[in-house]
Amino acid sequence: MIYYLPNQLLQDKPVKNTGLYSFPVGVVKGLESKLLKPRDFKKIADEPLTSVIPFVKNYFPLLEDSISITNINRFVLGSRKSLYQLLYKILPEQFLINLFFLSDDFHNLKVELKRLIFNVNTEKLYHQEMGMLKNGILTLNSPVELKTAFTNSYETYRETNDLQHAEMVLDREYLLLYQRLAKNSNSKLIYTYCEKYCYLQDLLTVLRAKKWELSWSVVDAGLASTGTNRKYLKDVWSGKETIQSALKRAMIKEEIKDNLFTISEIERIIRLHLWEYIYSFRFKVDLHMETVFIYLKLWENQLNLVKSILLARAVDITAVDITIDRIKGLGLGGYE
Repeated sequence: MIYYLPNQLLQDKPVKNTGLYSFPVGVVKGLESKLLKPRDFKKIADEPLTSVIPFVKNYFPLLEDSISITNINRFVLGSRKSLYQLLYKILPEQFLINLFFLSDDFHNLKVELKRLIFNVNTEKLYHQEMGMLKNGILTLNSPVELKTAFTNSYETYRETNDLQHAEMVLDREYLLLYQRLAKNSNSKLIYTYCEKYCYLQDLLTVLRAKKWELSWSVVDAGLASTGTNRKYLKDVWSGKETIQSALKRAMIKEEIKDNLFTISEIERIIRLHLWEYIYSFRFKVDLHMETVFIYLKLWENQLNLVKSILLARAVDITAVDITIDRIKGLGLGGYE
């Protein structure tokens, strides 16, 4: 296996030899039996939990017999950890592992930021055994990109005394590094997906800021988008552009009333869109590495959708709006 040194996160590019990915492609395609069908999301949203929990456990065995916010988060983290351990065994290089689990590294950086600021024990909050920072702590051998991101965030806190502002900086650093990793793949497919993902994450940042009535200076610190996208997002924040138009800019067609939306509703719509979007790439693949990426993203996005639905049910939200009619009408080949 090929492993990047810890401080070389971006210096090497993935190999072009698709033969190295022949075995991983076979293994990851085995995940197809663990991919939900479009109609299954309606089942999870609508049917009694007594039947839903056993059903979901067929796909995600780590789900516990009762749902609560704690149990759901534990099952999602455990499922991701199992995937991480599998990928470490089968992938010929580190690139996809870095790309998929970078979010765990930045979660750990946020936890470390709170530990440093508040001087409290945060050991149980780290996502351990995943990503580059498996123990949640930066060391001399940690990737320079992660150390720089943390330094920028902490310096922002020292200047502003605003933890939310400092965490926004980490959000931006995460998306910028995610984009750079994707660009480093030499895969137009992977980079195109990641560009859309980053824009949608920035949109969520703006929508949360509108709900929380944050100043633009704080919001601006958390955005990775540049050029016209950044200007457009500022117009959404100020009210010059509607949330509906922002979603349409990303080819999302759901009707949203600007004064009635909830963040969880928008998140579910975005997760469903990303699931559909990556599915559409299945027959546009040039490299085995891209096939592995597609199947992993399908699995990850369905895990996020299931998490979103179960969390809504765990807090007794009566209407779980995940655009069921659209899901029912997808007709996704063998998944239907």
